[in-house]
Amino acid sequence: MSTIPTATRRRVLEALGVGTAALAGCASAPGAKEQATEAETTPQEPAMNAAQQTDVDRIAADPTAIPDPIDRSEPKTVSVEMTTKEQVAEVEPGVTYTYMTFGDQIPGPMIRVRRGDTVELTITNEEGNSMPHNIDLHAVRGPGGGAEASMVTPGQTKTFRFKATYPGAFIYHCAVPNLDMHISSGMFGMILVEPKEGLPEVDHEFYLSLIHISDGARE
Repeated sequence: MSTIPTATRRRVLEALGVGTAALAGCASAPGAKEQATEAETTPQEPAMNAAQQTDVDRIAADPTAIPDPIDRSEPKTVSVEMTTKEQVAEVEPGVTYTYMTFGDQIPGPMIRVRRGDTVELTITNEEGNSMPHNIDLHAVRGPGGGAEASMVTPGQTKTFRFKATYPGAFIYHCAVPNLDMHISSGMFGMILVEPKEGLPEVDHEFYLSLIHISDGARE
């Protein structure tokens, strides 16, 4: 697999078909401006080789395992806990890949809140990981969408708060350089901010994504 070049946040998201998202307010916890050193953010290419021992049998998220629609009329504080984990799983029989995940799954867990809610997000970078990670939520107004406030090295935990002031369905992703490699290895998900009046009732809801993993020899 060839090395993936460093990319800007805008270019990567445009390539993923995400586009530019509207954002909402963010306040960081004390000391949240700590940044990873250059050595910590040196790009490392995930490996896709002949079968290694796998950490999990299934990496794909259950598309029906999503939060229930919001059924309240007043804002509240919603606590969200997110753990980043690097783990090996099969791409196909006999071929494995070292994925990077939020919550042990791809896509990461869906976050569902109501406009006006305050979100208290705690992110933990599992101790056995090899790289720093963070979370950039496009529902957060401000530079980096919380990425700077949530930068965590292996074994570290941080908490920050933001207010969901703009309704919509927004991507979240890891924004540690080389961010395109982190995203394409599985570090993305969705935060849904419902409008104050809620969403129309439907029979079923599903949470799906598409991830493309390539090896130069297999293209």
